[in-house]
Amino acid sequence: MPSDRRRLRELLELPDSMPPLTRKLTYDIRTAYEASDSPPYKELGDRSSRTQQGFLVPATISRILSPNSRDRSLPDWKYYALLLPLLGLDPAELEPRWKEAQDEWRARPASSDGKTSKAGETTAPAPPTWWRRKPRLLMGAVSGVAAAALGAWLLGGDANQSAASPPVEHIDPTMDNTDPVATGCSPDMREQTYYTHLYRDWPSTTSMTSAMITLRYSPKCRTVWAVLEGAPPGTHATLHRADGRELRCTAGHNGQCTTNQLSDRGSSAYADAQAGDAYGKTRRV
Repeated sequence: MPSDRRRLRELLELPDSMPPLTRKLTYDIRTAYEASDSPPYKELGDRSSRTQQGFLVPATISRILSPNSRDRSLPDWKYYALLLPLLGLDPAELEPRWKEAQDEWRARPASSDGKTSKAGETTAPAPPTWWRRKPRLLMGAVSGVAAAALGAWLLGGDANQSAASPPVEHIDPTMDNTDPVATGCSPDMREQTYYTHLYRDWPSTTSMTSAMITLRYSPKCRTVWAVLEGAPPGTHATLHRADGRELRCTAGHNGQCTTNQLSDRGSSAYADAQAGDAYGKTRRV
């Protein structure tokens, strides 16, 4: 559940780059949210579940109130239809405006800074210095003389000199199993999220549950951690790093838990969770 501090941060002024129809729709929804005393996202999720029409997780509410330019579309209408009555708005009046905003949003030029993938998983952009973070991704596709030449070109050196070899990044053990909040890695404006719901017939998306597993990445600290929301108490979430290191957390009575973080320098990671016959797994980043 986002803290009060995080909710306030998310509701800062909308960026100038936001398309006008989306900006106006989002502004009106935010106004109603603030007029409703800005209830915590978890409270709105609990209220939505009592309607027996669906369930809103905090991440979805955040996307409605603060559309992310890295997403290729706005959330589905069914989520707006769940949230709007809780804020005293009439969905029938706003649905035509949502359709126009969705068309406007999807008509934006495609970019390389973000995309939406299968199973409802929304991906955030890779860090701008991606080749420094994972040098093997750049060099792994090239071999022999070509790799040496490319390394020399990147570093401005001679391909025959050892100094031309790209720097090797190593996992920072001092960040392993630490608290992302206590270390100042979260919350952060550049924090990136990769998430998906849990599905009963995974990887098909025809039987979605309310539970959501999220992998969070801090470009500032170069760390990752897992967050579980909307799950039955006792559900386990696991953070997996490529070297086999894992961290786990267990959902409490509120259906949420957060693992400690692991260093992600020169490595990759993903998060997954299982609740009964439902399973979800984020992309590996």
